[in-house]
Amino acid sequence: MATDHVTIGDSSTIFQAKIKLRSKLRSIVISHPFEQSIELSFRLKEFIQGLGSSSTRFALFPLKMGGFFPQGHEPQYLSHITNDDRFEISFPVMSSDFYYTPSKLAIASLEASLRKGTQLFYLSPPVLKDSKKRHLNQLAMILVPGLGFSKQGNRIGRGQGHYDRVLSNYSGIKIGLCYESHLREDHEIIKEDHDQRVDFIVTNKQVINCQFA
Repeated sequence: MATDHVTIGDSSTIFQAKIKLRSKLRSIVISHPFEQSIELSFRLKEFIQGLGSSSTRFALFPLKMGGFFPQGHEPQYLSHITNDDRFEISFPVMSSDFYYTPSKLAIASLEASLRKGTQLFYLSPPVLKDSKKRHLNQLAMILVPGLGFSKQGNRIGRGQGHYDRVLSNYSGIKIGLCYESHLREDHEIIKEDHDQRVDFIVTNKQVINCQFA
């Protein structure tokens, strides 16, 4: 049965279909993931800079954005963002709608572990003395992880529903990040009423404006 024929009312079928799709996406082997992550990080930085030049809303620096700590299957996108003082990146606390800015030392430690292939990933940031608490309405944009996205902005996430809850209360720009190989046809993404779309998708190959896809 094609996933676009799954009915919203059949919760058991939807649950199983999402598990199957997540398993399929996790099984995709990424060739040269570090190089692809560098390409994505550079493309993301260029895109954000372009937003700053096209709108006064994003012209104030440091530009505050919400990010995420990448897990093993997700692009390590931080390299070109965290080394630029024009950007302030905060990370989510999974039990609330707040984001925190960990120290640059904590981010540098995270990046070093990712380069070495160490599986050191945080669900919540290390909240240190110099961490700053950011409300959602203080963030100009939120970078959103996903196992897969469609060009129309639909997303299959990690399975906990955290980002759907957060994004439902957020009116800023939502940017999905994924490898090019994790783009799916829209009918493959099982959609439910609570699922939140992103406005743009940045991959290692392109930037997609989901409004016009």
